[in-house]
Amino acid sequence: MKREILIVAIMLALGAGPAGATSFILSPDAPTDDPAGSTAVFRPWDIVRNDSGTYTTMLILPAGTAVDAVYRLSSGDWLFSVEAAADLGSAVFDPRDLILFDGVDYSLFLDGAAAGIPPEANIDALFLDGGDSGDPVVSLDIPALVGGSSYGPGDLLKWDGAAFALYFDAASAGLPIQANVTGADKRAGLLILTLDTPVTLGTGLLLPGQLLSWDGASLNLYYEDPAWPVSSRLDGVAFLPPPGVVPHLSLEKSVAVEGDLTISWSAACSAGAADYAVYEGSLGNWYDHVPVTCTDTGADLEETFTPGDSNRYYLLTSHNANDEGSYGISHTNPNEAGAERPPSTAACVVSQELDPCP
Repeated sequence: MKREILIVAIMLALGAGPAGATSFILSPDAPTDDPAGSTAVFRPWDIVRNDSGTYTTMLILPAGTAVDAVYRLSSGDWLFSVEAAADLGSAVFDPRDLILFDGVDYSLFLDGAAAGIPPEANIDALFLDGGDSGDPVVSLDIPALVGGSSYGPGDLLKWDGAAFALYFDAASAGLPIQANVTGADKRAGLLILTLDTPVTLGTGLLLPGQLLSWDGASLNLYYEDPAWPVSSRLDGVAFLPPPGVVPHLSLEKSVAVEGDLTISWSAACSAGAADYAVYEGSLGNWYDHVPVTCTDTGADLEETFTPGDSNRYYLLTSHNANDEGSYGISHTNPNEAGAERPPSTAACVVSQELDPCP
């Protein structure tokens, strides 16, 4: 019987992983020796990635430009704020501003003075609520009156383009009045925070350098690296962008040669797509796909493998250390046409996020 092979080009994305996910972006508030033991020293103008206790520098800003908050967009651009006024070529930016860096040029993303942030306050945590096109959410480093309302340094404020409103109430969550949130992001339905001073909660003592989570009801320890020095707090925390979407019909080659199958694809649309996985399943089942490979060997957007017996279909996803994206929309099962295809029961990365690139 002639075998049929179906290659399904996939839409994918990234999102929030389980409370054990350990890949995130940070910036230290002081020069910090690499906790992993290398000779590297990470400085306040370095933006660093932590992968389960392995630290690598992603971006170095001009020396002396201490980062107060950081966020990575799916486009690969960076959002950040600075601890003190900074001359970045085209302009002098204020500690109340959000600055966009596209790898070449710096530009103003949010004018803090125009938005009503008082001159004595700094933005010291930020993320976009809803991805690249979402509204900025920030915290301030001191108690401040903004738009006629008083906010504490543990609160988060959301900017809708016209005004700030309370997004996270630190006091209602149980944070003491002196707690200052210096980094924030969202993940797996949780709000992730880091603080600048030790805080005792019901779960024990939370230290600078640790991450805690808020699920709407309780604060808990989310992540810690025991090797991270207590003397160094995190001035900025962000998770990796979503893996994004592999362009539809991105299959470029499907050739069976001597029993092997070679497929190639186009890169996903997000800077969060660090790797790719190929899945194989049985035609007519549509839901029994298992990994052929969980990595793009050689990082060349191409894989060669021997297909399984009988009629098969193939799916392509992108992923990073935290999340895997979509397995695509089912167009083959007449009972579920247009429905999101479920993840593999043997997924390469367990956490899945379906947010596409903008």
